[in-house]
Amino acid sequence: MGFSIESDDIRQSDPSSWGAMVSLILINVLVVLYFGMFALLIGFTDSIIQVFVLTTVSFYRKALCTFCFIIAAIHECGLFVTAYGSIVVSGFLDNQLARTSAVWCKLRYCLISSLCAASSVCGYLATIDQCLTTSQNVRFRHWSSMKHAHQVSLSRVIIWWLHDTIWLYYQEKSPIT
Repeated sequence: MGFSIESDDIRQSDPSSWGAMVSLILINVLVVLYFGMFALLIGFTDSIIQVFVLTTVSFYRKALCTFCFIIAAIHECGLFVTAYGSIVVSGFLDNQLARTSAVWCKLRYCLISSLCAASSVCGYLATIDQCLTTSQNVRFRHWSSMKHAHQVSLSRVIIWWLHDTIWLYYQEKSPIT
């Protein structure tokens, strides 16, 4: 664990408060490492198991909303790696890449927001598909087809990725803030 307490804030402050500051910094680093590692492993493993179960069990492959859930689970895998992975790695290396690289700072925010939005939209689309499937109106049931599920899911995911890519281009985010 590459943890160092050589900080300008500590050296310039009152020496009598160094012990409290050092212990708070150490507690913060340990909480980030252990909780972040736990959340990363559990979340990523859960998403992988969800994708595996939904793609291998034949009962789930027959339902149209499963396609949306698979896309959502894949985006959640990327979300856990992007959000928690960089925090855990920066805790281990004691070097926050988001503070030193403006590109990674922007890209990380763009990835987190687009992955989260695409995952949420796919969950909503699965719910809408279930409403269409169980509708008494024949015209609504006709909209619940695999062709429509592919088209709508793909278009919504592309919209969110383009939305955040445009934000990435125009946003001036400083790595210090």
